[in-house]
Order: sequence, then structure tokens, then C-alpha cells
Amino acid sequence: MSRAGSVSAATMTSRVLGLLRDHIFAKLFGAGVISDALVVAFRIPNLLRDLFAEGALSSAFVPTFTQHRREHGDNGAFRLARVVLTFLLLVVGVLTLLGIVFTPGLVSLIAPGFDTNTVAPNGDVNQRELTIELTRWMLPFLLFVSIASVFRGILNSYHRYFLPALAPALFNVTAIAVGYGLWFADVPQTTAVFGWALAVLGGGLVQLLVLAAPLSRLGFRFRPLLALRDSGLHRIMRLMAPATLGLAAVQINIVVNTILASLVETGAPSWLQYGFRLTYLPIGVIGVAIATVSTVNLSQHASSGDRTNFSTELVSSLRLVGFLTLPATIGLIVLSEGIVKLLFQYGEFDARATTQTATALVYYSYAIFFFSGIKVLAPAFYALDRVRAPVIASCAGVVINLIWSLSTYKVWGHAALAFGSTLAAAVNFIVLLWAIRRTIATAPGLLRGLTAMLFLSLAMGAAVYALHTQLVAEFGTETLAARCLVLIPIAAGATIIFVGGRALRLPEAYDLTRAFSRKRG
Repeated sequence: MSRAGSVSAATMTSRVLGLLRDHIFAKLFGAGVISDALVVAFRIPNLLRDLFAEGALSSAFVPTFTQHRREHGDNGAFRLARVVLTFLLLVVGVLTLLGIVFTPGLVSLIAPGFDTNTVAPNGDVNQRELTIELTRWMLPFLLFVSIASVFRGILNSYHRYFLPALAPALFNVTAIAVGYGLWFADVPQTTAVFGWALAVLGGGLVQLLVLAAPLSRLGFRFRPLLALRDSGLHRIMRLMAPATLGLAAVQINIVVNTILASLVETGAPSWLQYGFRLTYLPIGVIGVAIATVSTVNLSQHASSGDRTNFSTELVSSLRLVGFLTLPATIGLIVLSEGIVKLLFQYGEFDARATTQTATALVYYSYAIFFFSGIKVLAPAFYALDRVRAPVIASCAGVVINLIWSLSTYKVWGHAALAFGSTLAAAVNFIVLLWAIRRTIATAPGLLRGLTAMLFLSLAMGAAVYALHTQLVAEFGTETLAARCLVLIPIAAGATIIFVGGRALRLPEAYDLTRAFSRKRG
């Protein structure tokens, strides 16, 4: 609990800074032609990052590195890290170069709606050409975050969680500094977009460098070592192959949604991006933090053959995910417009963008528990060296999303695309949960705990909605001070959950209280 708490604290810092970054992005670019170009341009290196660096590689590297350290000591584990980094530099370097060469085709594939000449309010802008140029500027970001992902995996294997979780905050700090500089200098949007692209590259490099220092203190020194026949590298590649297929299925959902959003109307890619970013705050703070710690613990239990503690750890992690994400889901749904208005409705971001972003936020929010649960469940299969289930689960989610999105986006627009992602996550999670129950005898109490939390969250949601409605009727939402009043229902909701959790004798409420008390002490 304390380790997950430290990761949550670091991740919370990063996510709050991420909201500040999105706030200045909204002020600078709003939700229109140029913001859509930036969203899609950054989507391409992000897809590759999620597919190879922070997805399949992380899931395969941590268990293998942990096992190598048990069997061969620190020197053997560090040798494996050097082999992996050398191989990664070669592969990702080639991917980056190919991406730069074939950017026009990538942009045409992922955003066919950009192929027409689009005119921005402040001048003539060919949206497709702008997206191509921005993509080429930001593709090297993939190389930086890929190396950082390996560094993070090494540190996590040594139970160093806080700094790796905090490192992405430096990416956000870089973007915020550059963004506010562009805002106060009143730089035109057509120029500011390239300043933002440079901030992305700078933030990725800073994130990498800050992780190098603690690795050095552990005794790790990187020297290129090309050993294509290394058994550890082979195991990682063997685990990565199905993991990449499973993650590729998830990325297909993102690509399909991006393609269809570009065909819906101008602003739709941006509305979805803003909505998902808000949804990802609890996913990142809760799901990623718990999964980061549980992956290492599950890998250790699996490598020692301790199925009992493996099962207990897994169920405990899922219950904690439910305790924290179900209230977040209900809270974001009932307070969606107030939160979007507080964070984004300034500068170029107008009232219509607020309404449309809030709609996306509502439909994405239903997936928070499922997304977070997947981040705990999928690595459990890799720790057990059983990789088929995550692939099957991801593919099932893709099929559902494709059927839903293709049949509804012309009727319900971007809201249909957001809900398609939720359906995909729900199917993915259900398949994984069914498969893990067939693989190991899971400990009891999961369904009972989640059901109790759902009813408590619904009661909280009703109270929070009533309080927010009364505040809006009394003070409106025109001033910044009035918009900040949405923080009162948020605080009230958190209080209801923790008091109610203790009243229902949910162990997660007591565990979090003890963890908080230890931190204060």
C-alpha cells in the first residue's frame, strides 16, 4: 500500500501538471483546425510508444529482468539491460526514420478528413500539410520515451517507484513553461504550434535524463552490447510478440476513432482528446500506480511458484482499483461540464467546445474501472508466461469497438466514438477476468467488494449532483471564482467515500487511512 501510495503521489503530481499543460494548450489552440492537427500529429508517435515502449516492452522486460536478477545477480541483470537498450536503439531508430519518410501516408491513413484544404480563422492553413510537418518534428519523441521506459523498468525492479512515476511530470513542466511563454508573447497560432512541438521533444529528453542519475547510483552504466542470441532478449521478444499483437488491437481502436473523428467535423479530434485526458487522470493516478507495484510483486510470486500470494495480491489490487475508480467515474459523469468549464473554457476554447468535450468525458468515464483493471490483469498473465489471453481479450474489444463505432458515428458523432472505447475496455476486462479465474484459484471477496463500492459511489453521485446544482443556481459559472466552486462537491464526494467505506468496513478504506497516517508521520 505504501509503495502504491508513493507512486500515486508522484503520478498525481504529473497528472495535475498534465491538466495545467492541457489548460494552456486549450487557451492557445482551442478546439479547431490547428488543435486537431497537433492532436493527430502527436497521436502517431504516441501510438508507437504505447505499442512498443510503454506497453509490450514494459510488460515483458520487468518480469524477465526480475528473474535475471534472481538467477544471475545484478551484473547479469545489467548485462541484459544493455543488450535490450542496444537492440531498442536500433529498432526504434529505424522506425523513427521510416516514420519521417512515410509521414504523408501515415497522416492520410489516420486522418483522411484532413485531406482537404482547410482555412483557419487567422489565415490560410492546409491542415494535412501542417499535420505532416508537425508529425516529423515530434517523431524523435518515440526514441526518448522508449529508452526511458527501460530505465523505468530497471528502477521499478529495484523497488524504486517514486522518481520513475514523477519523471513524466518534467515533460509536463517543459510543455507548461513553453506554452505560457508562447501565450504571454502572444505568438500567432500558426507559429506557436511549432513551439509546442519543440516542447514535446524537450520534455521527452528531460524525462529520459532524470532517470539516468538514479540508475548510475545503482551501478548501471550503459555501453552498447549487440547480442542477438542472448536468452534474456529472446524471452523478452517472445513475450513481446503476443503482447504487441494484443496492444496492436488496442491501437486499432485508437486509429479507427481518430479516422472517424476526422470525418465527423472540425474539432472532434480535439474534443475527444480533451475528454480522454481528463478520464486518464484517475486511470493514471490509480490504475497505473497500482499496476506498477503489483506487476513487480506478481512477477516475484510467479517466479517463486507462490500461487496463493499471487492470487491474494491480484484480488487485493483489483479491489483497490474499484474502491478508487468507481467514485471517480460517477464524479466525472455528474460534474463533467463544471470540470471542463473550470479547466479549459478560456482564450480560444469556447462554450461549444466545453459542451462537446463534456459529452466525450461522460462516455469515456464509464471505462475508468475497466481501463485500470486491465492494467493490473494483463501483466499478471505475462508474469505467469501465459500470453494468449491478453491477445484474445484485446482482439475481442477491437471487434466490439469496430462494430459499434462504424455503425453509430454518423448518427451520434464523437460521443459514439468515446462510448465505443468504453465498450472495448469492458469486453477486454471481462475476458481477462474470466481467463484469470480459469488459470488460478482467485481469492474470494472481489465481487462483493466491487458491488459495495458501486452502491456507495452511486449514493455519493446523487449527493454531489444535488450540491453542484445548488451552487450553480446560486452563483452561476461566469467568473473564475464561481467555476472553482465545483471543487466543493469534489471534496464532499471524497469525504463521503472514505467515511462510507469505513462504515461498510471495507478494508481498502482502512488501508488508505493507515497509509495516509504513515505519510503524515
